[in-house]
Amino acid sequence: MKYNRSNKEKFTLENKNRKINNADDKIYRKMFDVKFEAVQFINEKLNLKLNEEELEKYNRSFVTQELSNRTADIIYKIKGRNVFFLLEHQTKKDATMPWRLVEYKVELLQGAIDIKKKGKKNFKIPLVIPIVLYTGREVWNIADEIERIQEKLEGYEEPFGKYTLIDINQDSDEKLLYEKTYLSKISLLEKYKRNGNLAEWIKKIIIEINEHENEYKGEGKEVLYLMISKVLKSYVGKEKTENLLTSFEKEGDDMLQILETIEEEKKMFIDKGRKEGVKKEKNNIIKEMLKKNMAIDLIAEVTHSSKNNILKIAKS
Repeated sequence: MKYNRSNKEKFTLENKNRKINNADDKIYRKMFDVKFEAVQFINEKLNLKLNEEELEKYNRSFVTQELSNRTADIIYKIKGRNVFFLLEHQTKKDATMPWRLVEYKVELLQGAIDIKKKGKKNFKIPLVIPIVLYTGREVWNIADEIERIQEKLEGYEEPFGKYTLIDINQDSDEKLLYEKTYLSKISLLEKYKRNGNLAEWIKKIIIEINEHENEYKGEGKEVLYLMISKVLKSYVGKEKTENLLTSFEKEGDDMLQILETIEEEKKMFIDKGRKEGVKKEKNNIIKEMLKKNMAIDLIAEVTHSSKNNILKIAKS
């Protein structure tokens, strides 16, 4: 091939601020800049059947200057799809290569993800496929997976990118109730904070903690206070909540009595509503419950009225 000055422009680096010190890196980068060569390389190494028209060079303006200065990579993208090929050339061994590639991938993902589609049901994270071309003399004995250079915890394994999901809805109520942690009790309250059985579960929790007080360690009790305060304020109102928290410091009998009173009042209004049923009488029940400073959420649950309707009655 005869060298022509006009070819010089084709091999100009896109980012003039790059600091690629190794001459070989520049050569390989120039070669990967030629789409035909890149496609052939990708197809051969990954056993794919892509053609030139399917790929496009990716706009790398999202890459930070710090990261840009540390990599001599070329990125291609399949047109119309969020599938990327990251081509990296190495002349020397680099023990941090798995981590470096994770950094590059995350940086690329941040720039490639469509913010407007995040959270939608069909949203998918882009796929980034890194390929490292090594041309050094030493034997490449560097790990090709980040797990191999991570710290290990005996008896536990987790693929990189995977997370452990703890779904309280999958735990039985009994498991959460009898597990000797305050965290499990908070989770149980979370399950039932919008349920008519909330007071019943608080009673069970108090009984469990009082009966096995020595088995509950740490300062989690204070956090449980906060959780009870949070859920009960919307359920029984501020005044009764303060009484509950005060009695929580005692043996639990006072608290249980208050909870039983709440349940009895709730049942009374439910029975009254069933008997009277008429809209006018329902409004009277709402007014009566408001006079007792009962929480809006509880009134809505008992009377099957909207919160807006209850607030209108409260203002009338």
